[in-house]
Parts: sequence; structure tokens; C-alpha cells
Amino acid sequence: MSNKWKYVMGLFFKKRESTKRTKPFILIGYLMRILMGLTLILVIINDFNFNYIKYIILLLGIDSIIDGFERFFKKGK
Repeated sequence: MSNKWKYVMGLFFKKRESTKRTKPFILIGYLMRILMGLTLILVIINDFNFNYIKYIILLLGIDSIIDGFERFFKKGK
């Protein structure tokens, strides 16, 4: 990769240290993924009704917010 590309990628993405997730957050993550899978199955069953896609995007956003909370709580310790 060129240095310019690394610089641009560094503006948007930060290296983060991998931390072990706690059990409640692992459980919440699995439940969110199960709900997303079920919603995707509903989309396929209902002839690709894209109104359900907004729920998948909403669940992805909630999962991201929960991940942020977990990182915030880990930094506090």
C-alpha cells in the first residue's frame, strides 16, 4: 500500500486493542444476530419485501451502540 492510502485509511479507521468480551454482551450479540437472521428469512419469505430491511439496519445500529458501551465500560475499569 502506498503511504497516501495508509494515511487516508488512518483517518477513518483506528487500530483497536482486542479485549475479551463479557458474557452479557456476548449473549446480547448472539440474540441480535439471531433476530437479524430471522428478519432476513422474513424478507425472503415475503418476496423480498424491503420494508423489513430497515429492521436489519436498525438492529445493526443497536449492536454497534452496544459494542460502544462495552468499550466505554472496559476503559473505565
